[in-house]
Amino acid sequence: MDKSNKAVSHMTLDELQSLSDLYMKNSNIQLPFTHNDIADEIASRNNMQAHRAEQKERIYKKLPLAKRPHHRHTARRLIIAISIATLLITLCGVAMAFFPSLFQFIQHNDTITAEPQSGILTLPDPSAQYTTINEALADYGLEAVSPSWIPSRFALQGISIDELVETVNIYAWHADKEGEGFSIIVVILSSEHLDTTKSVFEVDGNYEEFVQNGITHYIDTNMGQATAKWEYKNSIVNITGHLSITELKDIIKSIY
Repeated sequence: MDKSNKAVSHMTLDELQSLSDLYMKNSNIQLPFTHNDIADEIASRNNMQAHRAEQKERIYKKLPLAKRPHHRHTARRLIIAISIATLLITLCGVAMAFFPSLFQFIQHNDTITAEPQSGILTLPDPSAQYTTINEALADYGLEAVSPSWIPSRFALQGISIDELVETVNIYAWHADKEGEGFSIIVVILSSEHLDTTKSVFEVDGNYEEFVQNGITHYIDTNMGQATAKWEYKNSIVNITGHLSITELKDIIKSIY
């Protein structure tokens, strides 16, 4: 597997679909992989998901009725989970009453917990249209929502812009020497499109809310990839890729 294919294999299905849409609208985008790489990976993921679903269905049908999952088991687990959650909330309340300084420290400890040295955030080619994400954002009147720190193994590889009728999509790809990486996608909404922001910005129930600078960031993992989404003024920001949750949070902390 070459580096370009390896980079694609570490992306989420949603990110692959977004990149495929960008390629369809602008075939001149310069990225370290081709549209065929993306299409092949999407097809492979879809086939894999269908195969897994068929396997689960076959296994379920082979189980005796007595051993098949029942709703009462789910209800019992839900009751146990609620009881544990109630106990934890009670214990937290007691701890806050007796150790308020500890909780104040946790609440205000916003320093980066991973390695202090940052990776490369500037493109080495001075002839590029944009050498940093901030330059691209400034061209479209958006304040910086890009990080000042990324893990040291990564370097910015390319920045592309896709201007659509209702949005402007700014895409930045960062990768390490093995081709693994992460992306930052900023979708800037037009003034006419702001009323429909809620329909564009969607998260499911399996996420962690990470509040930074008064903004709620929705953090999740998908097929081993960490992802974060949030709204900022007239834009939607997405970070997805080969990162740990700690690294992802530290990248977000460095933005503000």
